[in-house]
Amino acid sequence: MYIEEFRQNNLGDPLCRILYPDNRCFDLALFQVRYSWAIFEDVSLHLKALEESSIPTIPIDNHALGTFTTIVNLVEVFVSTVLTLLFYNRELYIDKTYKNVKKFFEQKFDKKIFEILNIALISPQDFYKTDEYRQLQELMTYRNDLMHGNLVKRKAKHINLSEIPFKMNISDIMEAFKIAINLMNKLRYLIQDIDLMPIIPIMYNDKFYIETLDITYEKYLFPWYLAILDKYGLQTKLKNIRTSQPLVPNYKTCNKTRAIVVTNFDKKYVVNKNIKETNYSLTILEKICNKTEEGTFLFPHISNHNPYSFQ
Repeated sequence: MYIEEFRQNNLGDPLCRILYPDNRCFDLALFQVRYSWAIFEDVSLHLKALEESSIPTIPIDNHALGTFTTIVNLVEVFVSTVLTLLFYNRELYIDKTYKNVKKFFEQKFDKKIFEILNIALISPQDFYKTDEYRQLQELMTYRNDLMHGNLVKRKAKHINLSEIPFKMNISDIMEAFKIAINLMNKLRYLIQDIDLMPIIPIMYNDKFYIETLDITYEKYLFPWYLAILDKYGLQTKLKNIRTSQPLVPNYKTCNKTRAIVVTNFDKKYVVNKNIKETNYSLTILEKICNKTEEGTFLFPHISNHNPYSFQ
């Protein structure tokens, strides 16, 4: 069996199921939930590393680049999910192929937000005036600078991210995550009968505690962040989340919606692991080091001869 086949293993997948009057249904995976879990784990690792650091300064966090990128992906996936659910929740397009509707779903990010507000019968102009939208716009501009290697300094008006994206640290991660959560909070109830804000499970004393992401950030991640800064005698310009009221949709639909989790487990995905303890990383490193220790170790990206040096 190939490992690629396990892509079809949907055990534990959170889904939104739209039920049509003729008993047909449309299932959409809520990928923002998995993104949120991944980001929560990453932010926890960032905070833990900072709290336990033995370095007498606060260095630039190279891992912050990956976490920030995932946060922006969360924003884009969430917006696409809301648009898709609104589209299928209001219309009887279950038989339409993606080819029929791809122009609608392949719109640019700002256009998707406009379509969401339009379908939900919410004034786009009113939403564009909110802090959530202004912060989101600057976050996406910041993301473009980072992704396209724009090295110019850019001072934002509504957020406090690093003027140079490549020099971000934990403060930028906490603020970007807050912006993402604020956007999800504004749009969380646009699909009737469900809450699209991800749930975060936390294990403590062998028990799982479950809370929505906005509450988890407000009562757990941010206080942890402040406590670490206080330990080092530092402060932050970032304020706590303080989410505003979610948007209320004005549309009506004849379809029903509910959130489910896939619990059926296909036995073909059971893996027969060898119980023998292994450490493949160390074994492979030993082979590499044994071949190189006799010669001179050179950094491949550093020239060992400077043609401009004076002899």
